[in-house]
Amino acid sequence: MLGLVRGFGLAVTLLLGSTGASAQFEEEPLYAEEDPELGEVSSTPASIPGPLTVYGGVRLGLGGVADYDPGGEDDLIATFGLQAGADYVLMPYFALGGELRIASFGTDYRDDRDNGRSLLFDIVVRPRARYVFDGMPLEIYGTLPLGLTVPSINDDWNANGKAGITFGIGLGANYFVSDKLGFGGEMTYLKHWISVDSNVVSGSIPADVGIALGQLYFVGNVIYAL
Repeated sequence: MLGLVRGFGLAVTLLLGSTGASAQFEEEPLYAEEDPELGEVSSTPASIPGPLTVYGGVRLGLGGVADYDPGGEDDLIATFGLQAGADYVLMPYFALGGELRIASFGTDYRDDRDNGRSLLFDIVVRPRARYVFDGMPLEIYGTLPLGLTVPSINDDWNANGKAGITFGIGLGANYFVSDKLGFGGEMTYLKHWISVDSNVVSGSIPADVGIALGQLYFVGNVIYAL
């Protein structure tokens, strides 16, 4: 009888110890990192949060040309823009998102004549091939944004813009400073194909002119994980 009581007590002790250890493990956040010197817990996540994130930011386009068909070409001046979008991770190495963009562009020819800037409104789909580093809240990716572009041509052009398409190729990285907040940077080459209906576009170019705008963009985003 005494042996049975001792055995029961040992079993209860082992069970309570196991339960306590399990509870302690479950309560520890997966994204926490303990500083061995200070004994404090950092809020920096150990991996990328997700799978759904939203983001917004700014973009700057530099260099590039506007190719007129028929006609010649004209250098683009710096382009300024904004974007907002959402992104969903479908599998470990692939994500799909949607984005709205607006960009203000101009050319050397128009700028020399004090013509105002024109606008491009884009609605695009953004597939991403991604890689997440083990034990780090950092991912790198490549993307091929594709979608619709709608121009709003400045009145100085004496032209009416027609919708076209946009396509690009880009490389970027996202880094999360907490389990919700992150920052992203991207370098993307974008092409916009639009057309205008005008008698005077650039020099002696006739009506119904196709314009291909190609430019390198530098993009910065603030990201929030839902």
